[in-house]
This record gives sequence, C-alpha cells and structure tokens, in this order.
Amino acid sequence: MAFLEKFNKDEQDFLVALPYRVGLWMSAQDDTGSAVAAGQECLALKKVLEQHSRGMFGSAFVHEILTETWTRQHDWPVWETQAEAVPVDCQKAGALIKAKLGEKDVDAYKQTVLSIAYRVAAAFREYDEDVPFGRRLGRYVRIFLDKVTGFIRGEQYESETLLNISYEEDVALAKLTKSFEEGI
Repeated sequence: MAFLEKFNKDEQDFLVALPYRVGLWMSAQDDTGSAVAAGQECLALKKVLEQHSRGMFGSAFVHEILTETWTRQHDWPVWETQAEAVPVDCQKAGALIKAKLGEKDVDAYKQTVLSIAYRVAAAFREYDEDVPFGRRLGRYVRIFLDKVTGFIRGEQYESETLLNISYEEDVALAKLTKSFEEGI
C-alpha cells in the first residue's frame, strides 16, 4: 500500500470505493432491461473487478486500488448507497490523484474506471428496435466506421458490443469521461 499511504483514510476509502460505485452508477443509467439487465450488469461488475484485482497495470497505484476494492467486498453494500454522486466524484478523484501522485496515475485510474463502466454498460443488450430511427441509424453508422477503422489499421474491433450499449449508457460514459477531464 505504498501509494495509498500518500492519502488520508477518507481519501483512501473514497478512491477505493469509486471503481465499484462507477459500475453501479452505470448499471442504473438504463432501466430498459429491468431486473435481468441489472443482474447481468452486477455480475459483469463483479467479474471485471475480480479480473482487475489480479491484473497488472502500468500504474502500481491502480493495482493497489483495485486489489483493495476487491478485498473490501464487505463494504460494497455501504458503497451502493453512494452511487448517485459518481460524476462529481470522478472529477474530485482526478484532482486528488493529480495533486498527490501525478498525471500518469490519474490517466491510469481514469482509464481503468472508464473501462469498468464500459464493461458494465456492454454486459446486457438493452438496445431495442423500438429506438427512434435517427438513433438506430447513428448507432449503425458508428459500427460501420468502427469496422472501417479496424480494417484500415489491420485490427479487429468488436463493433457488435456497441449494440449492447444503450443511448443512455453512451451519454453516461461521455459524462464520466468529461468529469474526469474537468478534474485534471
């Protein structure tokens, strides 16, 4: 816990809880899939946190955070009650990490938290054919552009997962990204 020691107890608790809270917040952004969607998104959150707690990162700080997040599962019920303030808290987290550690760790934390949010959003296909034509068209244009970009770069993108992300979740992901950027 060499990096976490640079933060006081409240700051540590705040930074450790945020990855879990972000996943919960993301899951609540679209209620189209009802309890089935919520269940799959919570399972995805748990799975991604477990994977990240064992993973290696470009930032030892992020590894410490995610190991603590996973280890403190007994705190998850308390953290569930704090999910509504996530965008503002992302902004605060970015500023806090930058002040005590620096840009590299802010970027690593931000990318990891956004990755968790994305995986939760993509866990259940809430995209519905009843969505207005303009939104559907925009989504398919994005998929097409994603595939063209992949072809040009010689990479393969999982464009179909974009259909698992609803319009509301897409807006929420953009909001989280903007919140982090405002904090740093």
